[in-house]
Amino acid sequence: MLRMLVRRLAALLLCGVLGASWARAQHDYDVVVYGGTSAAVMAAVEVAREGKSVAIVSPDARLGGLSSNGLGWTDIGSRDSIGGLSKEFYGRVYDHYLEPGAWVSETRQQYIGRSSLDPDAGRQMMFTFEPKVAEQIFNDFVSENNITMFSGRLNRESGVGMNGSRITSISTLGGDTISGGAFIDATYEGDLMAASGVSYTIGREANSQYDESLNGIQAGLNKNQLPRGIDPYVQPGNPASGRLPGVNPDAGGANGQGDQRLQSYNFRMAMTNDPANRAPIAKPDSYDAADYELLLRAVEAGQTSRFWKTSPMPNLKTDSNNDTGFSTDFIGGNYDLDTGWNYAEGDYASRDAMIQAHRDYQLGLVWTVQNDPRVPQAIRDAWGQWGLPLDEFTENENWPEQIYVREARRMLGEVVVDQNHVNQEPGYLFGDSIAMGGYAMDSHHTQRYVTAAGDVQNEGDVQSAPARGPYGISYRSITPQAGEVENLLVPVALSASHIAYGSIRMEPVFMSTGQAAGAAAVLALNGATSVQDVDYGLLRQSLLAAGAVLAPLLPDPVASNVGIDFNDAAGLPINLRNRTDGDGWTGVWDGTGTEQIVPGSLDYSGGGYLIDQAAGRAPGKLQGNYNEPRQNTRDFELAMQGDIWFSMLVENPDPSAVVGLSFNPSGNGDPEDGPIESLLVLDGETLSFEQQGVASASASGLPTGQTHLIVGRLSLGAEEQTLRVWADPMSVSHLGVPDLLVADQSLPTVLGGLGLLSYNPAGPAFSAAGGYLDALRISNAADAFFAVTGAVQTADVNGDGLIDIDDLSVIRSNYLVAGAALAEGDANRDGVVNSRDYFLWRTAYLNAGGDPAAIAGIVPEPAGLGLSLAIGAALAMPSRLARGHSSGNASGAKGSDID
Repeated sequence: MLRMLVRRLAALLLCGVLGASWARAQHDYDVVVYGGTSAAVMAAVEVAREGKSVAIVSPDARLGGLSSNGLGWTDIGSRDSIGGLSKEFYGRVYDHYLEPGAWVSETRQQYIGRSSLDPDAGRQMMFTFEPKVAEQIFNDFVSENNITMFSGRLNRESGVGMNGSRITSISTLGGDTISGGAFIDATYEGDLMAASGVSYTIGREANSQYDESLNGIQAGLNKNQLPRGIDPYVQPGNPASGRLPGVNPDAGGANGQGDQRLQSYNFRMAMTNDPANRAPIAKPDSYDAADYELLLRAVEAGQTSRFWKTSPMPNLKTDSNNDTGFSTDFIGGNYDLDTGWNYAEGDYASRDAMIQAHRDYQLGLVWTVQNDPRVPQAIRDAWGQWGLPLDEFTENENWPEQIYVREARRMLGEVVVDQNHVNQEPGYLFGDSIAMGGYAMDSHHTQRYVTAAGDVQNEGDVQSAPARGPYGISYRSITPQAGEVENLLVPVALSASHIAYGSIRMEPVFMSTGQAAGAAAVLALNGATSVQDVDYGLLRQSLLAAGAVLAPLLPDPVASNVGIDFNDAAGLPINLRNRTDGDGWTGVWDGTGTEQIVPGSLDYSGGGYLIDQAAGRAPGKLQGNYNEPRQNTRDFELAMQGDIWFSMLVENPDPSAVVGLSFNPSGNGDPEDGPIESLLVLDGETLSFEQQGVASASASGLPTGQTHLIVGRLSLGAEEQTLRVWADPMSVSHLGVPDLLVADQSLPTVLGGLGLLSYNPAGPAFSAAGGYLDALRISNAADAFFAVTGAVQTADVNGDGLIDIDDLSVIRSNYLVAGAALAEGDANRDGVVNSRDYFLWRTAYLNAGGDPAAIAGIVPEPAGLGLSLAIGAALAMPSRLARGHSSGNASGAKGSDID
């Protein structure tokens, strides 16, 4: 295999196919990408297009990974979730097959007539293609962007140079040493990640680890299953004769229990039934009939088809993947639990031997179906038409170079994407997406075993579509944990549970995560920061400008956002913790005509608050029935600092009612405990902020009987404690001068929780006459202002309805001013005017049809410091994006083929 790899790379060099610079000896680059996958190519292209020097160090015989090695039937969750360089790749495929010369064995129209997937003329993308076409497109990407290529496998024992927590260089077994400022591991195996000391895992987690249901052992499922009743023993009915090859005595544990098994691998065979382009399948030299006894028994039990898929590719070719219970997947062929060996951890010699075994297994499978006399003649005739295309993989006897590594190592990164994130369960939405997933959570079988009924069955195949469609993939899933390697990004062997990885591991997604890794590496270099501290706001702007499709900009609710909907059915929302003496909350809110929305507040769908219409539950609002102060409290899972935005809807039904909230509450508000500290209340028609019972700021004129929108911003830190409050702003996008401004060192420096108050001192106890509080939102994420108000992010900072050079002038005039408002240039509302605001404006200006020539050479700094846009990004403030789950406790529709 290694000799064949050397021959292949030599041929590429001599023929100039790659059109790139293949290098030797030691060199320095801004970014070094290890891997030859589609993600590796897209990462390098993104770096090159952003003006940095980049090298790909490829251990593979051809560029493109599975996409150029037979996986031509693209697994897609949602076509509209494909953007950026991934979309450009599939667009180039579309363009290629528009050319008449692309069609040799059939016409374009004939192919359209037999393909259920392509072409997509509306989106101008094509998702089926020949391997050699994909390879050429990847080579073109490299050549067009002048990317330097190195060939060779990483020296996994001593080939990673480190300086503290930074990689400084990598060395190949062939003797090349390549230095860089940032590194990207874009291999399926995660070899550079592991060799640099980053935490990772292998196998299936227990369901209990991440509160999942589809992980771990999954016996008893029927997808891609063997017929029932097949005897598992060499001599049917005689256990003493031993089990057939690859059959375990049992499933190894209870359903949901974790193990170290890997889902099965195979080659995505390119096949053809075109006699003019077909090489017949020969019996492998290592052929052992015992390996196919189970297949023959399945045929005898009634299997007549689906021995492998024949998904159509152009020019009478196929992408032939696994199909049904005994097919191209070599189940159990990539690990050995008895010896502890597995493909992920195996040395190169062990991997090569396993790869050869998979090749022989699949060729033997095809030969058996086509030739074994126990297979009925009609089946042999029907499947005997298929062979290998003579014009594919010509340097490798028409066989793919890359085995389908569906899963190997998985990093344990800053967050672990799990089943709950894929299903977008409440509290599991990421606010820092870099790509969109959408394919089914898809695990192939991991083993065969003897059932309690005494027959043999497969175990491990799970297929479950994301519950709510395409989902965002967190940036933190491609970064190692803080304190590990600080200049490495891992866009392929990324941080996800086994079952979540089964959805993410699709080639269009890897191209997108690879592109994001390239963009993040550039930002880390520009900002002289670790990859963990890359400003997500800048990364998002960079990716969107490059055409990426990302999830909505939402804060991470677990770490930085609290959203509360008040419903009368349960008395209190589930995410509030009741105090013993403060649980008297009553009231019904019909959510329709009685809700008087004042100008400038939000409508029902605006996003600043929510009215839950869950089945069987009427919308509600919170009202206290005490005649003296009472509060219910909630402690945050993670305390908040920095700029904290909140919004709430309040109403007092009469002049003596009181409603509000307290910061860092203690106790339930009994008078004998003393006044409630740090309290924002609407008392009748007056909104005030009180500390220890003394009002330090107030605003009057909020009529009773009307719903009022209150928007607040707390700036909490060691150097600043400031509260700004706006009451019924005419525009949430342009808040203007605050109605309340409190700058007081007695404000807390950290917000650890909130208290909710409602009472009426003029009424009798249990009068249910307190004020109403409906829907509170609070966040300190990077986009907190937009999350809590529902305002649309705008680059129109001067509010004249246009996105033009005048807005840029405002940004330049207030550049690096802290505490600025939107009208002063703080377009993203993060508390400072900086390059993030400039990039937001620049993107919006160009998207609105602005003239690029008009801003050529303009930099955001007012003094004309001569900084490039990239260096401007380096001046951005550190990201306030909360880290979310740690790796230890993190918590679409399918195509017709299952990957």
